[in-house]
Amino acid sequence: MQPKIANFASRPATAVVVVAIGFVLSSAASYWAANQLERDAKAKFEIAVADAEDGIERRIQAYADVLHGVRGLFSASESVSRDAFHRYVSSLNLEQRYPGIQLVSFSRRVPFERKRDYEAAVRRDTSIDPNGYPHFAIRPLGDRPEYFVAEYVEPMAGNEEAFGLDAGGDAVRAASVERARDSGQLVASGRVTLVRGDTRHVGFTLRLPIYRNGMPQQTVEQRRQDFVGSIVSSYRMNYVMQGVLSEQLLRQFHIRIHDAGFSDSPAPPHHPAAENLLFDNAQLLNTGSGQPDPSLANDENASLSKTLTLDVGGRRWNVYFTARQGFSTAFDRWLPWVVLLGGMSISLLLFGLIRSLATVGSRAMTLAENITEHLRRSEASLAEAQRMTQELIEALPNPVYFKGTDGRYLGVNQKYIHRQNSTRPLSQQPGNSGSAVREGSRAVGTPRNPDIRDVHHDSRRAAP
Repeated sequence: MQPKIANFASRPATAVVVVAIGFVLSSAASYWAANQLERDAKAKFEIAVADAEDGIERRIQAYADVLHGVRGLFSASESVSRDAFHRYVSSLNLEQRYPGIQLVSFSRRVPFERKRDYEAAVRRDTSIDPNGYPHFAIRPLGDRPEYFVAEYVEPMAGNEEAFGLDAGGDAVRAASVERARDSGQLVASGRVTLVRGDTRHVGFTLRLPIYRNGMPQQTVEQRRQDFVGSIVSSYRMNYVMQGVLSEQLLRQFHIRIHDAGFSDSPAPPHHPAAENLLFDNAQLLNTGSGQPDPSLANDENASLSKTLTLDVGGRRWNVYFTARQGFSTAFDRWLPWVVLLGGMSISLLLFGLIRSLATVGSRAMTLAENITEHLRRSEASLAEAQRMTQELIEALPNPVYFKGTDGRYLGVNQKYIHRQNSTRPLSQQPGNSGSAVREGSRAVGTPRNPDIRDVHHDSRRAAP
């Protein structure tokens, strides 16, 4: 088995086979690593999206609980003063406990015929400010069948623009007022612009209707007749999302929220557009200009994206999640390439090693063949030299013999044999057999024959 393996390894083609197999295995390992990392990334992505969804829903529910609590204050009393509203909302500690809430207000329904009396009554209200509100007026100006005026606003500081604002003067806010009035449920508005000080923010409002205590509310007509107003809270989306989503998630994902209209609307959902964009975290990761950083546009991983639909106060929010390149670590992104290049490098090293072994084996075989051929030629040359030497010795007129270092005869020529035969008695001559002659005439270097030894002894006795 080992000679076969060695013979196979010594073939030049073996190196090509090994490098080809190595490249295939390296590619397969790289593909497997990439798929495994992709599966892990998708699982991690799904978990992050689920956590974000859960966080948004829990935060909206917490906001709704605030409104239900304020409505409970109105349900417990026939009339709630500005001071009582102020003390209740202040106790909620909104800024620390409910990030994103800009204000909580009570919006009262005011028929057109009561507009002047209502404005005068608010101006005289000194329950909090001893000077009252002498400049109070319903805004925007204009005559409308009824008004839905922000009468109590907390906190007032920084939200003065909301005080006296008529929701009926804005189509988006008016739609949420009417829907809340008719349904008796919590209703969210579409995208609105909120003003705080000198800064304008994109946001939305939640509205919970209030009816006259003790009156039936089974039908839409009954609810419209007994509608008093609504508890309203306004939210700046950037602050809401920063309170819900971790900084790491905001940096690893591109998150956009678009308002797609009312959930039960027969009209098709609104397509994503700048007009219904509620939140885009790219605006938080800007360079200070207030606009998204253009470099972030090419930093998205389209293979990791998902769209969620949330029901917020009867409206459909489409939340778009797309992972950025930073969602996966640099090691994860480069690992398949490392596996591929590492495997190919090892394959090339094996190719070089086997190629070297094959070359060495080929050289050894060539060298062995050359040596063998040289030995064969040397043997042939030696045999030819011996033949020529024997012929030369035979051609000499004198007897010639050869002895080894031990004194034994190695060979003689025919002249020596004839001389020895001529000195023997007739009875000891070879006669017809001629064996001594035949044995004595052997080539130089052949094994010594016993007859030669006998000739040697006889010659010693015959020769003086």
